Amino acid sequence: MRPHFAIGYAALAVTLIHAWFSTAAMRGADSTGIWLATFALLALILQTLVGSNLQSPGAYRAPLRKWHLLLFAIVLGLAIGHVALNAAF
Repeated sequence: MRPHFAIGYAALAVTLIHAWFSTAAMRGADSTGIWLATFALLALILQTLVGSNLQSPGAYRAPLRKWHLLLFAIVLGLAIGHVALNAAF
């Protein structure tokens, strides 16, 4: 599971770096795509918090796994929408 943890934390770090450095280039970007990216970032933060709670033992882990998977699907869908609306083709 260690590679899984590393990929999760790295995804959050790369997303924060991308958001930080791309704010200057947002002029002319589709506002819906920017909102999708904002919601994806918030969902990714929540995803990281849920994932870090899954590392501890306990009976609460079964429902958290479902939330973790659902949040992954949400982040993926929002990210795809963001790229589709704001990609520089």
